[in-house]
Amino acid sequence: MKGRHERKCKGCRKPFEARNRAQIYCLRERCKRERHLRYMQRYMPRWKARHPDYWKTEKQREYLRKWRAAHPEYFREWREREKKRRARVRKNVRRVPVHV
Repeated sequence: MKGRHERKCKGCRKPFEARNRAQIYCLRERCKRERHLRYMQRYMPRWKARHPDYWKTEKQREYLRKWRAAHPEYFREWREREKKRRARVRKNVRRVPVHV
């Protein structure tokens, strides 16, 4: 088929049909996560180097302390919501067939 390139996925090493020459990861969920992780490992050090004072001024730290004191249950509730959301996503991912 024109425009398709047969190659092995950099994440799982299984063959797949790439949509273009630049695609090196297949569309499996595990490989998507690995691709994102690799991107962040390359991107974040550069971002941190360009923004060395991000959230480091005393004014910013004081704001954060006050906000956390005013919302003590926020992170506990967020973790609960996130745990339920991730379980729901995992359940739905198992139902979707993988076409590769």
